[in-house]
Amino acid sequence: MYAYRVLVSRAEVPEWVLRPIRGLAYQPDLYTSLAGGQEVDEFERWIAKEYEEPGLQASDKLLAGCSITASDWQCLARLVAVQDVRTPLNFIEFKKLYDEQAPGILDECVEEFKRRVKSGAVATASIQTPSGLAEAIRVHVEPAGDQVNVQVEAASRKLWLASQRHVLMHAAAELCQHRWSVATPDGDEEWPFTDHPVLRLNWYKPGHYDFCGGWGNKGSEIIMPISPRHLLYVKVGTKMQNRFTFSREHTRVVQRLIVERAHRWVFARRPVTWVAQAKPRVVDESAFLAEQDAWLRWSQEQLHAEAQLMSGVPE
Repeated sequence: MYAYRVLVSRAEVPEWVLRPIRGLAYQPDLYTSLAGGQEVDEFERWIAKEYEEPGLQASDKLLAGCSITASDWQCLARLVAVQDVRTPLNFIEFKKLYDEQAPGILDECVEEFKRRVKSGAVATASIQTPSGLAEAIRVHVEPAGDQVNVQVEAASRKLWLASQRHVLMHAAAELCQHRWSVATPDGDEEWPFTDHPVLRLNWYKPGHYDFCGGWGNKGSEIIMPISPRHLLYVKVGTKMQNRFTFSREHTRVVQRLIVERAHRWVFARRPVTWVAQAKPRVVDESAFLAEQDAWLRWSQEQLHAEAQLMSGVPE
């Protein structure tokens, strides 16, 4: 595959380079966590066994022209689910949402603490966190005169993995209820691939859309390429043919939306000139090096945060 990198350090970097996808659309230790003092990849093994392997087997059958059963379609829907939530872009957006919502969560914790104090509970307490998140976040509160001190400890990777597990075990069932289609592009056009392969599209009118569609939200369009000539497609609440071909106009719109949703990489079987307009490169050596450094430090920072949570001792 040819690879187009969105963030580069120098203008001299070629726009398209022939590279293997596997070594590029990947971040080391993205799914590891701390258990018993050791780094484990239990989460990655779980999603591979339960979601990716069955989904890829069903995808191979579909691409080979074999008969697809209802069970196969469910496996394909679950593959869409896991490819939507497991990417670096999903983590970045999850972390941003958590940071935005954290003040409201803290306010609720303080109010709960005040109620507990009034009812005669101990004066220092760790607020109970939602089920399944106790290993990822802890809120410690204590009175300080007329004020309340609040300290939050969170391991964002562990919190993200717990959120993914919850979504995959519960909300992903929504995707299995839809009637999915396989869409091919017009003529000899091809679907590009990116490091965030799933679109959750809310389309209002030309030039007005967002990528905040829901898996069960009526009218949202969910799209994921599975080969250069095939993509999985559903418009929630709408029944469509099992297989169809997009018009030339709609092909170009979907191609550009796929590229626009990319995080750092776009892939194609041959260089595509219009990608540079749909997703302009950012040439910024400082940003490039800072991002690389942040990812290199990230795993150790997360392991440290997880160890602090396991020890139960606030920093």
